[in-house]
Amino acid sequence: MNNPILIPYQQAMKFYLPISFSTLIKRFNHYKSYRSTLNELKRLSDRQLDDIGLVRSDIAKVAYNVAANAYYR
Repeated sequence: MNNPILIPYQQAMKFYLPISFSTLIKRFNHYKSYRSTLNELKRLSDRQLDDIGLVRSDIAKVAYNVAANAYYR
């Protein structure tokens, strides 16, 4: 006999896409890399940023690209 409480749960599980532990670790490492790069670039003065060819508004985009390149290697 089917338990009426479990039937909706079983139906809901058909649409559940599990995320593996390794995927969670990769995403966490991606986030750590992003935050680390972001914090390092934010510490630089405007003159230092100009020396490397950046402006403050580029910091988040550059940090994301650095983290993404490390994530997809």
